[in-house]
Amino acid sequence: MPVTGRMNMMNRQGDVCAEWDVDNEVEVAAAKKLFKNLVTKERFLAFKIGETGTRGEQITEFDAEAERIVICPPMAGGA
Repeated sequence: MPVTGRMNMMNRQGDVCAEWDVDNEVEVAAAKKLFKNLVTKERFLAFKIGETGTRGEQITEFDAEAERIVICPPMAGGA
């Protein structure tokens, strides 16, 4: 069975998921492009989730080997 990465994106449509096979260059390139657009242009925050599903690590570069990446919009605040 191929190793699959998964990216969950929290947005106005809810939780949107993108998956890729790490051995498929086309799928990896598409996921990397999506990641770059959201993190660089849209300024979303990305977290690589550990194998146990606990405690994520913030990342700024796409990691095709990551089992799961969660992307969420930046929080806005103010008084």
